[in-house]
Amino acid sequence: AGVMSVVPLINIVLLTREVLSGTAMFFPAVMAVVSTIAYAAAALSIASSLFGTDAVDRTSQQSIGAFLRRPEVSSRVPSPALAALVMAVLVPIYFVVSNGLLRYLTNVKTAVLDGADDLSLDQAVSLQIQSMTLSAISLILVFGGVPLLASWFGKLELRTTFRLNRVKLGAILGAAIVGLGAWVFAHEAFVIADALGIGGVSESVLEKTKKVLEAWTRVPPWVLLATLALTPAVIEELCFRGFLFSAIGSVTTGNRTILITALLFGFFHVVTGNALLIERFIPSFLLGLLLGWIAHRTSSVIPGMALHFVHNGLLELLGHYHERLAWLGDTYATDAHLPIVWLGGATLIIAVGITLLVVSSRRAVSVETSDAA
Repeated sequence: AGVMSVVPLINIVLLTREVLSGTAMFFPAVMAVVSTIAYAAAALSIASSLFGTDAVDRTSQQSIGAFLRRPEVSSRVPSPALAALVMAVLVPIYFVVSNGLLRYLTNVKTAVLDGADDLSLDQAVSLQIQSMTLSAISLILVFGGVPLLASWFGKLELRTTFRLNRVKLGAILGAAIVGLGAWVFAHEAFVIADALGIGGVSESVLEKTKKVLEAWTRVPPWVLLATLALTPAVIEELCFRGFLFSAIGSVTTGNRTILITALLFGFFHVVTGNALLIERFIPSFLLGLLLGWIAHRTSSVIPGMALHFVHNGLLELLGHYHERLAWLGDTYATDAHLPIVWLGGATLIIAVGITLLVVSSRRAVSVETSDAA
């Protein structure tokens, strides 16, 4: 349990013992298998980088010490071996940090969710702000710090590694417009997944969520936007559509790169604390596909940041101002399908945004194609 589920070798030994004794638990078992796969992929990538793909029947003068030395020449993008190593490091670090944060905030969440009698509204708001701030800091340190450290160690050019290419204002505006309508289809994906029995939210969780919303209405909007919208938009895009996208894209096609990064994006949104939130995978995976397509189309992470920020920010503001939006009904906050008018309006908004984005990014596509050729 806990950290032991991601410790190499030990986790598999413990899992084997529990399987044989019939006491294995689902979540620790999944983390043990997934983390071991990540370690194996990193080890194979490192071995391939050091010794070559034909290392099985040939010898090499390289050693593991060569891998631990910084290269003498800088590179434009990360190697697949370095990307695999980053993923192998991210899995246990994220798991440990999220578990530690969850334990630290257990009493905080219990007090807020259970509505302790001795907890004033000001205290509840303060605890909510503390929770949001710590989550944002953790995200920056893990998904921002690890790729940045790897880029420094590998002497990578930051602009090309994280795809910080300049784009036209129209592309950024188009992506932001898409973000205004994307949340509707994310909600529908969640409802469909729930109907198919994939995850789902219990009534008790919904009741607790309503109690959280009561405290959210008192949290300053800028705190919500900074911690739950801006920070994930910047850090997650730099990691998934920046570092990992450039590494994977150097060895495979654009469509495969979009798919692989979307799967990784969905996985990390499922693993939260000490539970697997399966219901988050489909919406996160679909959003990852959209963000990946935009990153590929524009050759930049900047438009994706705009979409990500607008998408997250809109959801957070809906929660913050839900009392003032009572005239809309509570459909958006339940497990029911949204009205057809909402779906039609969102489709129109997304179409406008994509059209503007495509028109504004034609040059970026042609330049990227020329570079690849």
